Amino acid sequence: MAEEIKVYTFLPADRTNYQMRYRDPYDGKERTRSAGCRTKKEAERAAAVWEDELRRGVYVPTSKATWQDLVDHYVEHVLPGLGTGTATTYLSTFNVFGKVATPARVADFTTNRVTRFVAQCRENGLSDATIARHLRTLKVLARWAHGQGILSIVPKFEMPKRAKGSKRMKGRPVTLQEFNEMLAKVPAVLPEWPSVPQDVDAWRFYLKGLWCSGLRLGESLALRWDDAPGAIVVDYSRQHPLFRIPAEAQKSGKDQMLPMVPEFARLLGTAAPEDRSGPVFAVGTSRHIVGKVVSAIGQAAGVVVDSKSGKFASAHDLRRSFGSRWSRKVMPAVLKELMRHANVATTLDFYVGDDAQRTAAELWGMETPAANSLPNSEVELGSQPEVEDGEDACFSRDF
Repeated sequence: MAEEIKVYTFLPADRTNYQMRYRDPYDGKERTRSAGCRTKKEAERAAAVWEDELRRGVYVPTSKATWQDLVDHYVEHVLPGLGTGTATTYLSTFNVFGKVATPARVADFTTNRVTRFVAQCRENGLSDATIARHLRTLKVLARWAHGQGILSIVPKFEMPKRAKGSKRMKGRPVTLQEFNEMLAKVPAVLPEWPSVPQDVDAWRFYLKGLWCSGLRLGESLALRWDDAPGAIVVDYSRQHPLFRIPAEAQKSGKDQMLPMVPEFARLLGTAAPEDRSGPVFAVGTSRHIVGKVVSAIGQAAGVVVDSKSGKFASAHDLRRSFGSRWSRKVMPAVLKELMRHANVATTLDFYVGDDAQRTAAELWGMETPAANSLPNSEVELGSQPEVEDGEDACFSRDF
Protein backbone atom coordinates (compact mmCIF):
# COMPACT_ATOMS: atom_id res chain seq x y z
CA MET A 1 0.00 0.00 0.00
CA ALA A 2 2.82 2.41 0.79
CA GLU A 3 3.93 2.46 -2.85
CA GLU A 4 0.52 3.89 -3.86
CA ILE A 5 0.96 7.05 -1.78
CA LYS A 6 1.85 10.19 -3.74
CA VAL A 7 1.71 13.69 -2.22
CA TYR A 8 0.75 16.62 -4.47
CA THR A 9 1.00 20.36 -3.79
CA PHE A 10 -1.46 23.09 -4.72
CA LEU A 11 -2.30 26.69 -3.74
CA PRO A 12 -5.98 27.34 -3.02
CA ALA A 13 -7.37 30.68 -4.18
CA ASP A 14 -8.32 31.67 -0.63
CA ARG A 15 -5.00 30.71 1.03
CA THR A 16 -1.53 32.22 1.19
CA ASN A 17 0.25 28.95 2.04
CA TYR A 18 0.53 25.93 -0.22
CA GLN A 19 -1.39 22.80 0.69
CA MET A 20 -0.39 19.14 0.40
CA ARG A 21 -2.74 16.30 -0.48
CA TYR A 22 -2.66 12.53 -0.95
CA ARG A 23 -5.25 9.78 -1.34
CA ASP A 24 -5.43 7.37 1.62
CA PRO A 25 -5.00 3.84 0.21
CA TYR A 26 -6.98 2.38 3.13
CA ASP A 27 -10.29 4.03 2.29
CA GLY A 28 -9.68 6.00 -0.92
CA LYS A 29 -10.35 9.37 0.74
CA GLU A 30 -8.11 12.39 0.25
CA ARG A 31 -6.11 13.82 3.14
CA THR A 32 -4.94 17.43 3.10
CA ARG A 33 -2.71 19.58 5.29
CA SER A 34 -0.79 22.84 4.98
CA ALA A 35 2.78 22.84 3.71
CA GLY A 36 3.46 25.87 5.92
CA CYS A 37 5.19 27.87 3.17
CA ARG A 38 4.35 30.30 0.39
CA THR A 39 6.62 29.20 -2.46
CA LYS A 40 6.09 26.20 -4.71
CA LYS A 41 9.71 25.02 -4.33
CA GLU A 42 9.49 24.95 -0.53
CA ALA A 43 6.09 23.24 -0.71
CA GLU A 44 7.49 20.49 -2.93
CA ARG A 45 10.29 19.86 -0.45
CA ALA A 46 7.74 19.62 2.39
CA ALA A 47 5.62 17.28 0.27
CA ALA A 48 8.60 15.01 -0.37
CA VAL A 49 9.26 14.74 3.38
CA TRP A 50 5.60 13.98 4.15
CA GLU A 51 5.42 11.43 1.35
CA ASP A 52 8.48 9.65 2.74
CA GLU A 53 6.90 9.55 6.22
CA LEU A 54 3.68 8.20 4.77
CA ARG A 55 5.45 5.46 2.86
CA ARG A 56 7.42 4.44 5.94
CA GLY A 57 4.21 4.09 7.89
CA VAL A 58 4.46 7.22 10.04
CA TYR A 59 0.88 8.37 9.56
CA VAL A 60 -2.59 7.83 10.92
CA PRO A 61 -4.97 5.69 8.84
CA THR A 62 -8.69 6.08 9.31
CA SER A 63 -10.81 4.05 11.71
CA LYS A 64 -12.06 2.06 8.72
CA ALA A 65 -8.72 0.28 8.38
CA THR A 66 -9.23 -3.48 8.64
CA TRP A 67 -7.43 -5.92 10.94
CA GLN A 68 -5.74 -7.43 7.90
CA ASP A 69 -4.56 -3.96 6.86
CA LEU A 70 -2.85 -3.61 10.24
CA VAL A 71 -1.25 -7.05 10.02
CA ASP A 72 -0.03 -6.41 6.47
CA HIS A 73 1.35 -3.04 7.55
CA TYR A 74 3.26 -4.64 10.44
CA VAL A 75 4.55 -7.48 8.28
CA GLU A 76 5.84 -5.00 5.71
CA HIS A 77 7.49 -2.52 8.08
CA VAL A 78 8.56 -4.50 11.17
CA LEU A 79 8.89 -8.25 10.61
CA PRO A 80 11.81 -7.99 8.13
CA GLY A 81 13.94 -6.68 11.00
CA LEU A 82 13.16 -9.61 13.30
CA GLY A 83 14.65 -13.09 13.46
CA THR A 84 13.04 -15.84 11.41
CA GLY A 85 11.76 -17.70 14.47
CA THR A 86 10.33 -14.54 16.05
CA ALA A 87 8.65 -13.51 12.81
CA THR A 88 7.07 -16.97 12.48
CA THR A 89 5.80 -16.78 16.07
CA TYR A 90 4.30 -13.33 15.49
CA LEU A 91 2.53 -14.41 12.33
CA SER A 92 1.10 -17.43 14.13
CA THR A 93 -0.36 -15.19 16.85
CA PHE A 94 -1.84 -12.76 14.34
CA ASN A 95 -3.52 -15.66 12.54
CA VAL A 96 -4.86 -17.18 15.78
CA PHE A 97 -6.24 -13.84 17.00
CA GLY A 98 -7.83 -13.18 13.61
CA LYS A 99 -9.58 -16.57 13.61
CA VAL A 100 -10.61 -16.69 17.27
CA ALA A 101 -11.41 -13.03 18.02
CA THR A 102 -12.55 -12.25 14.43
CA PRO A 103 -11.72 -8.51 14.47
CA ALA A 104 -13.01 -6.92 11.27
CA ARG A 105 -11.42 -3.50 11.79
CA VAL A 106 -8.47 -2.08 13.69
CA ALA A 107 -11.05 -0.41 15.92
CA ASP A 108 -12.12 -3.91 17.06
CA PHE A 109 -8.70 -4.42 18.71
CA THR A 110 -10.08 -3.60 22.17
CA THR A 111 -9.71 -4.77 25.77
CA ASN A 112 -13.06 -6.53 25.60
CA ARG A 113 -12.06 -8.37 22.43
CA VAL A 114 -8.75 -9.45 23.99
CA THR A 115 -10.54 -10.68 27.14
CA ARG A 116 -12.93 -12.77 25.06
CA PHE A 117 -9.98 -14.08 23.05
CA VAL A 118 -8.33 -15.38 26.24
CA ALA A 119 -11.56 -17.05 27.37
CA GLN A 120 -11.99 -18.76 24.00
CA CYS A 121 -8.36 -19.94 23.99
CA ARG A 122 -8.88 -21.58 27.38
CA GLU A 123 -12.07 -23.20 26.13
CA ASN A 124 -10.10 -24.53 23.15
CA GLY A 125 -7.64 -26.18 25.53
CA LEU A 126 -4.63 -23.88 25.07
CA SER A 127 -2.19 -23.79 27.98
CA ASP A 128 -1.61 -20.65 30.02
CA ALA A 129 1.94 -20.49 28.64
CA THR A 130 0.65 -20.46 25.05
CA ILE A 131 -2.00 -17.86 25.88
CA ALA A 132 0.61 -15.67 27.57
CA ARG A 133 2.84 -15.90 24.50
CA HIS A 134 -0.03 -14.77 22.27
CA LEU A 135 -0.80 -11.88 24.62
CA ARG A 136 2.81 -10.70 24.70
CA THR A 137 2.89 -10.64 20.91
CA LEU A 138 -0.43 -8.81 20.68
CA LYS A 139 0.80 -6.24 23.21
CA VAL A 140 3.85 -5.55 21.04
CA LEU A 141 1.59 -5.09 18.01
CA ALA A 142 -0.82 -2.83 19.92
CA ARG A 143 1.92 -0.56 21.24
CA TRP A 144 3.50 -0.26 17.82
CA ALA A 145 0.15 0.53 16.19
CA HIS A 146 -0.56 3.14 18.86
CA GLY A 147 2.84 4.73 18.34
CA GLN A 148 2.16 4.91 14.61
CA GLY A 149 -1.23 6.52 15.24
CA ILE A 150 -3.07 3.53 13.77
CA LEU A 151 -4.68 2.44 17.06
CA SER A 152 -6.15 5.14 19.26
CA ILE A 153 -6.24 3.18 22.55
CA VAL A 154 -3.94 0.33 23.59
CA PRO A 155 -5.98 -2.61 25.01
CA LYS A 156 -5.23 -3.90 28.49
CA PHE A 157 -3.56 -7.30 28.61
CA GLU A 158 -4.04 -9.41 31.74
CA MET A 159 -1.46 -12.18 31.68
CA PRO A 160 -2.54 -15.61 33.00
CA LYS A 161 -1.38 -16.04 36.58
CA ARG A 162 0.22 -19.31 37.61
CA ALA A 163 -1.19 -20.83 40.76
CA LYS A 164 1.20 -20.60 43.70
CA GLY A 165 3.31 -23.72 43.93
CA SER A 166 2.32 -25.04 40.51
CA LYS A 167 5.06 -26.26 38.23
CA ARG A 168 6.34 -24.25 35.31
CA MET A 169 7.64 -27.08 33.17
CA LYS A 170 5.23 -28.63 30.68
CA GLY A 171 7.17 -31.87 30.95
CA ARG A 172 10.01 -33.37 32.95
CA PRO A 173 13.56 -34.54 32.33
CA VAL A 174 13.83 -37.91 30.60
CA THR A 175 15.74 -40.60 32.51
CA LEU A 176 18.67 -42.47 31.02
CA GLN A 177 16.65 -45.71 30.79
CA GLU A 178 13.83 -43.88 28.99
CA PHE A 179 16.29 -42.27 26.62
CA ASN A 180 17.73 -45.67 25.71
CA GLU A 181 14.19 -46.89 25.02
CA MET A 182 13.72 -43.95 22.64
CA LEU A 183 16.92 -44.86 20.80
CA ALA A 184 15.65 -48.45 20.47
CA LYS A 185 12.33 -47.32 18.94
CA VAL A 186 13.84 -45.27 16.08
CA PRO A 187 13.71 -48.09 13.45
CA ALA A 188 10.04 -48.75 14.17
CA VAL A 189 8.98 -45.09 13.98
CA LEU A 190 10.81 -43.79 10.90
CA PRO A 191 8.74 -45.73 8.29
CA GLU A 192 5.67 -43.86 9.59
CA TRP A 193 7.31 -40.59 8.45
CA PRO A 194 8.36 -41.15 4.80
CA SER A 195 8.96 -37.40 4.29
CA VAL A 196 12.07 -37.43 6.51
CA PRO A 197 15.43 -39.18 5.91
CA GLN A 198 15.16 -42.86 6.81
CA ASP A 199 18.73 -43.17 8.11
CA VAL A 200 18.40 -44.82 11.54
CA ASP A 201 21.97 -43.97 12.55
CA ALA A 202 21.46 -40.30 11.64
CA TRP A 203 18.35 -40.11 13.82
CA ARG A 204 20.03 -41.82 16.75
CA PHE A 205 22.95 -39.43 16.36
CA TYR A 206 20.44 -36.56 16.41
CA LEU A 207 18.69 -37.79 19.57
CA LYS A 208 22.06 -38.15 21.29
CA GLY A 209 22.87 -34.62 20.13
CA LEU A 210 19.74 -33.24 21.79
CA TRP A 211 20.51 -35.22 24.95
CA CYS A 212 24.16 -34.10 25.13
CA SER A 213 24.03 -30.48 23.89
CA GLY A 214 21.05 -28.73 25.48
CA LEU A 215 20.22 -27.18 22.11
CA ARG A 216 16.67 -26.15 21.38
CA LEU A 217 14.97 -27.87 18.43
CA GLY A 218 15.44 -24.95 16.04
CA GLU A 219 19.03 -24.42 17.18
CA SER A 220 19.89 -28.07 16.60
CA LEU A 221 18.66 -27.92 13.01
CA ALA A 222 20.63 -24.70 12.44
CA LEU A 223 23.87 -26.29 13.70
CA ARG A 224 26.48 -26.64 10.94
CA TRP A 225 30.09 -27.67 10.52
CA ASP A 226 30.68 -24.64 8.30
CA ASP A 227 29.47 -21.06 7.90
CA ALA A 228 26.13 -20.25 6.33
CA PRO A 229 23.62 -17.40 6.79
CA GLY A 230 21.83 -17.79 10.14
CA ALA A 231 23.77 -20.94 11.05
CA ILE A 232 25.06 -21.95 14.46
CA VAL A 233 28.62 -23.07 13.77
CA VAL A 234 30.80 -25.64 15.51
CA ASP A 235 33.96 -23.61 16.14
CA TYR A 236 37.27 -25.46 16.64
CA SER A 237 39.46 -22.35 16.37
CA ARG A 238 40.04 -22.03 20.14
CA GLN A 239 41.52 -24.29 22.78
CA HIS A 240 38.13 -25.91 23.40
CA PRO A 241 35.23 -26.38 20.95
CA LEU A 242 32.61 -23.62 21.06
CA PHE A 243 29.25 -22.72 19.55
CA ARG A 244 29.40 -19.59 17.40
CA ILE A 245 25.82 -18.28 17.38
CA PRO A 246 24.72 -15.26 15.29
CA ALA A 247 21.92 -13.03 16.60
CA GLU A 248 19.37 -14.21 14.03
CA ALA A 249 19.82 -17.85 15.00
CA GLN A 250 18.84 -17.70 18.66
CA LYS A 251 16.08 -16.57 20.96
CA SER A 252 18.03 -13.79 22.71
CA GLY A 253 18.77 -11.95 19.45
CA LYS A 254 22.47 -11.48 20.37
CA ASP A 255 25.71 -12.63 18.74
CA GLN A 256 27.48 -15.04 21.07
CA MET A 257 30.36 -17.46 21.47
CA LEU A 258 29.24 -20.13 23.93
CA PRO A 259 30.93 -23.12 25.55
CA MET A 260 30.27 -26.68 24.48
CA VAL A 261 30.12 -29.40 27.14
CA PRO A 262 32.69 -32.22 26.80
CA GLU A 263 30.07 -34.93 26.25
CA PHE A 264 28.72 -33.17 23.15
CA ALA A 265 32.23 -32.48 21.84
CA ARG A 266 32.99 -36.19 22.16
CA LEU A 267 29.78 -37.04 20.32
CA LEU A 268 30.76 -34.72 17.45
CA GLY A 269 34.17 -36.41 17.43
CA THR A 270 32.51 -39.68 16.40
CA ALA A 271 31.45 -38.15 13.05
CA ALA A 272 33.56 -39.25 10.09
CA PRO A 273 35.83 -36.49 8.68
CA GLU A 274 34.14 -36.70 5.28
CA ASP A 275 30.79 -35.97 6.92
CA ARG A 276 31.93 -32.74 8.59
CA SER A 277 30.39 -30.27 6.20
CA GLY A 278 26.92 -28.77 5.97
CA PRO A 279 24.36 -29.47 8.72
CA VAL A 280 25.59 -31.48 11.69
CA PHE A 281 22.30 -33.38 11.92
CA ALA A 282 21.00 -34.80 8.63
CA VAL A 283 17.38 -35.39 9.70
CA GLY A 284 15.56 -32.69 7.71
CA THR A 285 15.12 -28.93 7.88
CA SER A 286 11.48 -28.53 8.96
CA ARG A 287 11.37 -27.80 12.68
CA HIS A 288 7.68 -28.71 12.73
CA ILE A 289 8.16 -32.15 11.14
CA VAL A 290 11.35 -33.08 12.98
CA GLY A 291 9.73 -32.14 16.29
CA LYS A 292 6.76 -34.38 15.57
CA VAL A 293 9.04 -37.29 14.69
CA VAL A 294 10.91 -36.94 18.00
CA SER A 295 7.59 -36.84 19.86
CA ALA A 296 6.45 -39.94 17.96
CA ILE A 297 9.62 -41.72 19.10
CA GLY A 298 8.87 -40.67 22.68
CA GLN A 299 5.34 -42.03 22.33
CA ALA A 300 6.54 -45.31 20.85
CA ALA A 301 8.91 -45.68 23.81
CA GLY A 302 6.02 -44.97 26.19
CA VAL A 303 7.84 -42.05 27.84
CA VAL A 304 5.11 -39.92 29.43
CA VAL A 305 6.55 -36.67 30.80
CA ASP A 306 3.29 -35.17 32.08
CA SER A 307 0.78 -37.57 33.57
CA LYS A 308 -1.94 -34.92 33.76
CA SER A 309 -1.94 -34.08 30.05
CA GLY A 310 -0.57 -37.40 28.83
CA LYS A 311 2.25 -35.61 27.00
CA PHE A 312 5.00 -37.83 25.59
CA ALA A 313 8.70 -36.97 25.53
CA SER A 314 9.64 -34.32 22.98
CA ALA A 315 12.84 -32.67 21.79
CA HIS A 316 12.47 -30.03 24.51
CA ASP A 317 12.25 -32.70 27.19
CA LEU A 318 15.68 -33.94 26.09
CA ARG A 319 16.93 -30.37 26.58
CA ARG A 320 15.36 -30.47 30.05
CA SER A 321 17.30 -33.66 30.72
CA PHE A 322 20.53 -31.89 29.79
CA GLY A 323 19.71 -28.99 32.12
CA SER A 324 18.76 -31.30 34.96
CA ARG A 325 21.98 -33.32 34.71
CA TRP A 326 24.26 -30.31 34.52
CA SER A 327 22.44 -28.55 37.36
CA ARG A 328 24.12 -31.14 39.60
CA LYS A 329 27.57 -30.38 38.19
CA VAL A 330 27.89 -26.59 37.82
CA MET A 331 26.88 -23.40 39.56
CA PRO A 332 23.68 -21.60 38.43
CA ALA A 333 25.62 -18.87 36.59
CA VAL A 334 27.41 -21.49 34.48
CA LEU A 335 24.20 -23.43 33.88
CA LYS A 336 22.53 -20.19 32.73
CA GLU A 337 25.21 -19.86 30.05
CA LEU A 338 24.93 -23.50 29.00
CA MET A 339 21.13 -23.19 28.69
CA ARG A 340 21.39 -19.74 27.03
CA HIS A 341 18.81 -18.24 29.37
CA ALA A 342 18.49 -14.45 29.30
CA ASN A 343 18.07 -14.30 33.07
CA VAL A 344 19.51 -16.49 35.81
CA ALA A 345 16.08 -16.41 37.48
CA THR A 346 14.80 -18.65 34.67
CA THR A 347 17.61 -21.11 35.36
CA LEU A 348 16.87 -21.10 39.08
CA ASP A 349 13.13 -21.56 38.53
CA PHE A 350 13.47 -24.52 36.21
CA TYR A 351 16.63 -26.41 37.07
CA VAL A 352 18.08 -25.55 40.47
CA GLY A 353 16.90 -26.92 43.83
CA ASP A 354 13.95 -28.81 42.39
CA ASP A 355 15.11 -32.45 42.53
CA ALA A 356 14.80 -33.69 46.10
CA GLN A 357 15.13 -37.36 45.13
CA ARG A 358 18.51 -36.93 43.48
CA THR A 359 19.70 -34.72 46.33
CA ALA A 360 18.68 -37.48 48.77
CA ALA A 361 20.50 -40.08 46.65
CA GLU A 362 23.68 -38.02 46.77
CA LEU A 363 23.41 -37.56 50.54
CA TRP A 364 22.89 -41.28 51.16
CA GLY A 365 25.70 -42.12 48.75
CA MET A 366 28.10 -39.90 50.71
CA GLU A 367 27.67 -41.91 53.91
CA THR A 368 30.25 -44.57 54.87
CA PRO A 369 29.28 -48.07 56.05
CA ALA A 370 30.33 -47.10 59.58
CA ALA A 371 28.06 -44.10 59.53
CA ASN A 372 25.20 -46.27 58.34
CA SER A 373 25.45 -48.66 61.31
CA LEU A 374 22.99 -47.90 64.07
CA PRO A 375 23.99 -48.77 67.67
CA ASN A 376 21.91 -51.53 69.26
CA SER A 377 19.88 -51.92 66.09
CA GLU A 378 19.42 -54.70 63.60
CA VAL A 379 18.00 -52.38 60.94
CA GLU A 380 19.57 -53.24 57.62
CA LEU A 381 19.81 -50.48 55.05
CA GLY A 382 19.15 -51.53 51.50
CA SER A 383 21.48 -50.83 48.58
CA GLN A 384 21.75 -47.14 47.80
CA PRO A 385 20.39 -45.83 44.50
CA GLU A 386 22.98 -44.86 41.96
CA VAL A 387 23.18 -41.29 40.75
CA GLU A 388 23.19 -41.11 36.97
CA ASP A 389 26.39 -39.89 35.42
CA GLY A 390 25.04 -37.57 32.78
CA GLU A 391 28.40 -36.73 31.17
CA ASP A 392 28.72 -39.97 29.25
CA ALA A 393 25.09 -41.04 29.52
CA CYS A 394 24.45 -40.84 25.80
CA PHE A 395 27.12 -43.49 25.13
CA SER A 396 25.80 -45.95 27.70
CA ARG A 397 24.23 -48.27 25.18
CA ASP A 398 25.54 -49.19 21.78
CA PHE A 399 22.81 -49.40 19.12
